[in-house]
Amino acid sequence: MNEKLRVLKMLEEGRINADEAERLLHALDRKSIKSRITESLMHLLNFGAWTGEMELESSSVSLLVSMGDLEIKKGEVPRIVYSGWVRKRGERIILRFGDATLELPPGSSLDLEVSMGDVKGEFDGRLNLLVSMGDCNLLLGRASEVYVENSMGDVIFKLPEDAGYEVDVFLSMGEVSSEWELEEKIHRIRGVIGDGKGKIEGSVNMGNLEIKRR
Repeated sequence: MNEKLRVLKMLEEGRINADEAERLLHALDRKSIKSRITESLMHLLNFGAWTGEMELESSSVSLLVSMGDLEIKKGEVPRIVYSGWVRKRGERIILRFGDATLELPPGSSLDLEVSMGDVKGEFDGRLNLLVSMGDCNLLLGRASEVYVENSMGDVIFKLPEDAGYEVDVFLSMGEVSSEWELEEKIHRIRGVIGDGKGKIEGSVNMGNLEIKRR
């Protein structure tokens, strides 16, 4: 559903008041402006000088996606290949704009913050995911360990048929859906998928979280 229509629907259903709706619509307008700025920069810059590759020292990675698109793949060694503005500050990698591919071996640890951008790919390990106003679509391993905070984005986790996860997610004004049967309570979704060896925990403020079969 279109994000602005979602806000209006929540207002109509009484889940938010008029002031909250106004703030959310204003935030969405800012997102649209930033997106147009990013597109302009990508047209104006010669990305030949902004293309590179960075080998990472460990498989424990901290990454901020500010205004870019990220693809996550399995790889033998941790590294990031990019076409855009990418810098490393301390232990954190920052993708300001452009495209990047992050390669990580199975069992890696990833702290990923998505301010405004799109993330897709495959991940098997420990994931700490914070989404402000972005979209994330990931294929997870059979029993990954995932903590997610989704403020106002669309997050999709696709699991294999033999997946084993314990799910416990708190809701504010968001929505959670699952292709496995989970227990729905007021402001909380919980249950066990398969043997429950992995974890999907966290919270959804205003946004969507979908747990799907591959």
